[in-house]
Amino acid sequence: MRPRKGWLEVTIGVLSLVALFLGAQVAAGVPGASWALIVLGVASAVLFAAFAPRLLHLSPGNPKLRAVWLTLGFLAVLMLGAAVLVLGEEPLTEWLGEERLDALVKLFVFGVIALFVILFGNIAPKIPFNRYMGLRLPWTVTDEPTWRVAHRLVGALAWPCGLAQLAIAVWLPARLLEEHKERAWLFLAPTLVWFVVPSVYSLWFFCRRWHVGPRWLYGRGAGKK
Repeated sequence: MRPRKGWLEVTIGVLSLVALFLGAQVAAGVPGASWALIVLGVASAVLFAAFAPRLLHLSPGNPKLRAVWLTLGFLAVLMLGAAVLVLGEEPLTEWLGEERLDALVKLFVFGVIALFVILFGNIAPKIPFNRYMGLRLPWTVTDEPTWRVAHRLVGALAWPCGLAQLAIAVWLPARLLEEHKERAWLFLAPTLVWFVVPSVYSLWFFCRRWHVGPRWLYGRGAGKK
């Protein structure tokens, strides 16, 4: 029998759905949606930090909580930085000019992504097995060894991928990004590698461990590790 979810788990689920809705509103250009998403993000980070021991089933003095709080703190600072850019768009445009502001926004966005890759990658191996934070994929949240394999690889790839993304943040001309908006994801290639490689490898590890999927995927002699 599956355990019943408490109010905290239900609240986090509802906040996740609201965040998805607000994200769609931001993409559609709805006025005020960016602010609402920022406020929701900060509030969610504070809520998760306050109840992290309960959600992750850790004692309050567990050193693994430091990794969780560090990540949440970085995300909160990131969202506050985004709020500053949203609030100060008009005065910043008058002060710096549109071209310099575009370069600043580009550096902020790509630079923050690079710093997040490095920071999260360094603490990823320390994040305990849970369903709320980390590389949450169907195969990682159901099997602890798969979780550990995925997060060790996330940590190993963090510095090379993060530094490559940081190089793009520094040297990518803002004009080039503006001209190729429809292919902006190409400029996030290091971050995509950082996410996709651990995801695919951990899926293969899970299939090999549990004999899931076609036989060619896990080969002969594979079994639980």
